[in-house]
Formats: sequence, structure tokens, C-alpha cells
Amino acid sequence: CKDMYRVVKSITDGQKKFEKASAAGDHKRAAELLIKMINVDIGHRTIVPKARLDLARTYRHLKKHKEAKQEAELVIQADENSAEAYKILGQVLVDLEDYEAAVIKFNKAKELSQGQDREIEDELRKAEAALKQSKQKDYYKTLKVSRKATLKEIKKAYRELALIWHPDKHKGEEDKERAEKQFQLVAEAYEVLSDDEKRQKYDRGEDVFPNQGGGGGQQHHQGFGGNPFFRQGGQQFHFRFG
Repeated sequence: CKDMYRVVKSITDGQKKFEKASAAGDHKRAAELLIKMINVDIGHRTIVPKARLDLARTYRHLKKHKEAKQEAELVIQADENSAEAYKILGQVLVDLEDYEAAVIKFNKAKELSQGQDREIEDELRKAEAALKQSKQKDYYKTLKVSRKATLKEIKKAYRELALIWHPDKHKGEEDKERAEKQFQLVAEAYEVLSDDEKRQKYDRGEDVFPNQGGGGGQQHHQGFGGNPFFRQGGQQFHFRFG
């Protein structure tokens, strides 16, 4: 009885410390506490799966995707009907940009939850949209930012890439033409990702420019005192950092 009491107390105390560390954003400490809890009674059928799911979420915060994937898979091995484990596994696969596999896992989670979990539905739609985008233009990859990038990060990436692909920095007809195309793609990506409404539509897999067959917008890009970067066919391109 005393041994059982010590086990329960150790796990209860560990859970409280984990929640405190997690709330404080100390995910490294949170992971250490969860591992300790799991090792207290590694065969426990209730405590261990829950701790492993928490550990998988914590590893995602730490960007340890391989470890997060492993923890979710261990839960599924023990309980193949865990919708939460399939959901987390799907999220990890999205982090790894394996969108096709993520869609499969989210569909499994949806089936197990009988469509009662709105978060799973949302995650599935996002993964399907990401899969569609990965086969078309990927504006996040164009700007070299993550799908969770802030507006500040998007603006910074745009500035850097627009300077790199400034056509006047490239010589030779072929090189200059490539730079102009890339510059316009960077501007198009920025136009979408810097606009909340357009970005939300893009993330849902909807056409952002329906009248142009999914192509880019026609906005002029301003900035740096309105000095143009280049002219082509009567169209003037500018930086736009607003």
C-alpha cells in the first residue's frame, strides 16, 4: 500500500510540476518531468498513454518532430482507437511537410472521433489545403518562412528576397529574365501572406485570385520613397512593405 501511495503521489506531483512548466513555456523542463512520470510505472495503461500524448505535444513545441512522432506512434501501438494520438501524429506530419500522410492520419482520427472533434476537422482541412498547395505554388516556401510565420517575419523575408532578386543586380538576358520572374513571384507571395483575408483563403486551399486562375495579383509594390525596382512592358514594380 505504501509503495502504491508513493507511486500515485509521485505521478500527481509530477503532473502538477509539468503543468506549471508547460504554462511557463519551459518545454524542456516539461519534457523531463513527463519522461520521469512515464518511468515511474511504464506499464500503467491510463497514466502512461496520457503522459506520452503530452510528451508528443511538448516535443512539437521543442521542434523535436522525430521524438514527437515516436511518442504518438507508441500510444497507437497500445491503443489503435486513440483519435487524439492520430490527431497529434497528423500534426507532426504536417510539421514535417508530409501532407499526404498527414491527411491519412487526420481522416483516421476523424473516423475514430465520429466527426465530433472540430479541431480534427479543422486540421484535416488545413492538411488537405497544404497538400494541394504543395503541388502548386507554395508561397511559404517562396518566402522561405514557416506556415506559422508572423507578419513581421514575412515582411523581413520579403525585404531580403526582393533585394536578392532585384533585376538590376543580375546581368545577362537569361539571368535577368529569371530574376524578374522570381521577383514577381516573391511579390505575389508577399501580397497574399501579408494580407490576413488572402492568407486565410490561401491556407484553406481557396483560390486567392479567382479571376486570374490562381495567378498573382496586379498590385504595384511601394516603398523606399517610391523608387521603382524595374519596369517591364509599361508596368512599374515597387517595394511594398506596408
